[in-house]
This record gives sequence, C-alpha cells and structure tokens, in this order.
Amino acid sequence: MIEMREQAGLDLDEMERRTGVSSSELWKAENGYSRNRLFDYLADYCTALGKTFTVTIDDAEGRR
Repeated sequence: MIEMREQAGLDLDEMERRTGVSSSELWKAENGYSRNRLFDYLADYCTALGKTFTVTIDDAEGRR
C-alpha cells in the first residue's frame, strides 16, 4: 500500500482527504497494525489512487 501511495505522489494527509479515513488509521493499515479494519479501507484507498479493488475467491488447489 505504501509503495502505491508513494508512486502516486500522495502523502497520508492527502489520502485522508480523499478517503475520509484519518491519516493515523491509514498509517496503521499500511503498516499492519489495523488488520481488523484493513478490508474496510481498501476500496476507498484504491479509488483514491485511481485503482480498482477486486476480490476473487477461488477453491484451494485440490479442494472442492
């Protein structure tokens, strides 16, 4: 997440403005301290970076 944000030239304050999520919560999510809320933020985070967020659920190999 950090790499994508930095490549887009955005800091956490700008991400806060674009996502509505506080910069401290975004920092926690980026650094693995907020795993419970990470999924909640991903769609908005990706949208703020001009990306899409897609979830695919597949069967595990060899399992049905």
